[in-house]
Amino acid sequence: MYKLGCILGVLVVAILIAMAGYSSQSKKTQDDILNRRVATDEMKNVSAKDALAHVLDKAEVPGGIVVVRACDDAAGFTRTLGDTTLRAALDGIVAANLQYKWKIRDGVVNLDLPNNDLPLLNVRVAKLEVTRAKTLDEALNKLLALPEVQEVSSSSVGSRMIQGGLYSFDSSGDMSQGGEQFSVTCTDVTVREALNAIVRAYGRATWVYTQTDCNGRRLFYISFQS
Repeated sequence: MYKLGCILGVLVVAILIAMAGYSSQSKKTQDDILNRRVATDEMKNVSAKDALAHVLDKAEVPGGIVVVRACDDAAGFTRTLGDTTLRAALDGIVAANLQYKWKIRDGVVNLDLPNNDLPLLNVRVAKLEVTRAKTLDEALNKLLALPEVQEVSSSSVGSRMIQGGLYSFDSSGDMSQGGEQFSVTCTDVTVREALNAIVRAYGRATWVYTQTDCNGRRLFYISFQS
């Protein structure tokens, strides 16, 4: 019994050491990302979406952003960032758009709206598997075609806008960006996490989820900037 207790004690210690090592490595990776230099010019009358895509492109980091609008588009902002770090640039974007908070999730920078109800992004899917996709939209359409996503009622998420057209919730449409093929496999994830996995696998792109609530009607679309 004593020997068994010693073995269990050693295992617990080993697990704790491994967890501490992972946490340390994760923090180091996050710090490496946030300390990247971002040389930008003055951004004049830009949206938070365009500002994020701009600084992430400069830093060569994938990302994602949620945009929620009423009938009128949100006003842009003007800010000079200069030659700075990605962390400072993200803080600058949030300072000009106080409804946002930024967070890094497994190497992907997300600009979130914590106080908004976004049922589609919170849907959990059992598995997403994309093999040798040629475009980001090819991967997106496989995600939206999953049964768990299809079960979400249009009354909750609204109608999907595709290339300027209006559709009831479906997974059709493709805006071909071209580029190298890429694959994605993830299990037991939310739609938000799956979108992060897609841009992470692609390497350098920002997903944009836009939701518009106007005159009692809800519309949404998902696009990519790369």
